[in-house]
Amino acid sequence: MNVLELILNQFDLYLLVLVRISGLFVFAPIFNSRNLPMQIKLGLSALIAFIVLPILPVQYNHVESFWIFVFGLIGELIVGFLMGFVVSLILAAVQTAGELIDMQIGFSMVNIFDPQSGNQIPLLGNFKYLLALLLFLTFNGHH
Repeated sequence: MNVLELILNQFDLYLLVLVRISGLFVFAPIFNSRNLPMQIKLGLSALIAFIVLPILPVQYNHVESFWIFVFGLIGELIVGFLMGFVVSLILAAVQTAGELIDMQIGFSMVNIFDPQSGNQIPLLGNFKYLLALLLFLTFNGHH
């Protein structure tokens, strides 16, 4: 059975994976950039769901009721939102800690423009955020 037949036979499972990954892309620190167009985010999430589906270790039975499937989709969307939000929250805490350090050493007036968020952020706050993001990627947190 090739991959296309697998997806056609398990299209509802593909939708569940796609909704979770799309929910993750809304809040995840790398993918929620304003510079990345929504069409690319949607296409990338569909491609990742297409790649992940054949390697899922899940035995999935088709759902008989439409409403149970809709509630499952909503649950997967909430799980994706929460995964991205928790990572964003941790990185925001690191950035806030860098901002507090900036205030203590007198760099509070030195702000730089962040094109991702469109805000002015402190110098050490940005450094700590980028360092934490690099560690996040190094430890395969995006997987």
